[in-house]
Amino acid sequence: MREYESRALDVLRSPRALLAAVAVIAIFGLSVWVSPIAAAVVVAPLALIAAVAAAPNVTAARAREAARISISAGLNRQVRNGRKLSILDPHTALLQRWYFELRVADEVRRCRRYGMGVSMMFIKIEDDEEHGNDPDWNTEVQMDFVQVLARSLRAVDLASRTDEREFALCLPHTAEEGSLTLAWRVAQNVGSYKVTMRKATAPDDGFDFDALYEKAEVFTPTEPAPKAVEEPSSHLQLVQLVKTEAYGEVAVPEGQTTRNTKSKLRRASKRAGVDIRIWEENGAIHFERVASSQRGAA
Repeated sequence: MREYESRALDVLRSPRALLAAVAVIAIFGLSVWVSPIAAAVVVAPLALIAAVAAAPNVTAARAREAARISISAGLNRQVRNGRKLSILDPHTALLQRWYFELRVADEVRRCRRYGMGVSMMFIKIEDDEEHGNDPDWNTEVQMDFVQVLARSLRAVDLASRTDEREFALCLPHTAEEGSLTLAWRVAQNVGSYKVTMRKATAPDDGFDFDALYEKAEVFTPTEPAPKAVEEPSSHLQLVQLVKTEAYGEVAVPEGQTTRNTKSKLRRASKRAGVDIRIWEENGAIHFERVASSQRGAA
């Protein structure tokens, strides 16, 4: 309705169209007073003339509206692209350090409010004697490590390149045990290069990026022991398990098949809002939390 109103106003703003409309109304009134037949004979040609006079203005109004919409869409697209470029590292597509630090502060405040922890990891790709400071090698290993992070992190986790071959990870709602599981998964997937890992936990070690970075301690990732649930008694128990644990093992209850247990795990992961990989090994069903693009089942 607003579009038609706008077009009508554009037409009336034209002196030619306004003059034609006034002439039609005046002649129509005079013709009706003299004779209805004369009114029909006189008004029809004048209406045609008025329409022809107004047509160019309607076309111009439509063209201006189309141009306005196109320009507005282009500006909005540029604003979105500019905002994205300002918060993402152009080389790795990870978060810029300044924006990452803001997000870390937000996550720490949120987790303090709800009584939960935030795990931080700082990972550095070590120098290589063979390649030294070869820029091509630096780029190659950094992009490979970014792919490792993409396969290992959850959708809610944050990652940033804080320096040359240095990365920081923020794992909301994750205790130290969960960060160790992630560290093991990352260590298993890195290429021929070596990495050094440090970890810290908020709020125990600090409330902001700088404090957590200073308090972070070097550690060596070790394979986590799976948390077993002998007989999951309810759907909610499974939901809680896949929501809090990055890796686990579920025994097949007596009288049920492995297919039924896998199906229950899939429903629980959907309810918990996480993606998991499921496989069978040694008579039990194992699961591991993965990134969305890596979801699958054995």
